[in-house]
Amino acid sequence: MASIDNRMLTSPVTALVSMIAEEVSELPMVVLDADVQAQPMRGPLGAWAAGDVLGLAATEPLDLTRKKMENFADSSGAVPLLTASQGTQGQMAADVLDTVVSRAQHRWPIVVVNLPYTCAGETIAAGTAMADHVLLVADRHHEQHGWLYQPGHHLTELAQSRKVTVVKVGAAAVDLPQDTVVLPSVDAQSTSRSRIVPSTNPEDVSMYHRLLSRVFGS
Repeated sequence: MASIDNRMLTSPVTALVSMIAEEVSELPMVVLDADVQAQPMRGPLGAWAAGDVLGLAATEPLDLTRKKMENFADSSGAVPLLTASQGTQGQMAADVLDTVVSRAQHRWPIVVVNLPYTCAGETIAAGTAMADHVLLVADRHHEQHGWLYQPGHHLTELAQSRKVTVVKVGAAAVDLPQDTVVLPSVDAQSTSRSRIVPSTNPEDVSMYHRLLSRVFGS
């Protein structure tokens, strides 16, 4: 999960998508927050108890069992969360992200990675490049993203394979390109630390279904 530009925060949308995906997934799922300093996923998921994702990266692989990996996650929120211990400074490097994802998948086959614009550019590029499906968050005024399909962009091959989806937050579900879905507003332009509560409005639920179909159907 990344943003089209730095006007949109990814964390509320990442939280919403992970919550609705976990409801239908038959496989264990975890959210990985790549911003180890701000830790923006804690609020939307309501996870304030634990987390040591950098410890997971630093542990010798032979010492990691599935049970031990759970100790590095915060399981107090809506969805298990891999984030740094509170008070951590600095940024997660691209190679650390790669290590964490590969290890986490032994315990949680589905890893939803939050890549806000506050992460290093190299980390965002690495995270989207390793993804099975990339969600790009945009506001309701977003109109075109033809650059995704231009040769030379690192997401072009994924986009051409229907593995990149643009998510317009708060937009109307009319005249949408095939690679675009909409989601209801989830306070995505706020720094709110409040836990997200998915809407049960039938119209909103249909938006969730279209997004999940796009992601898991590709």
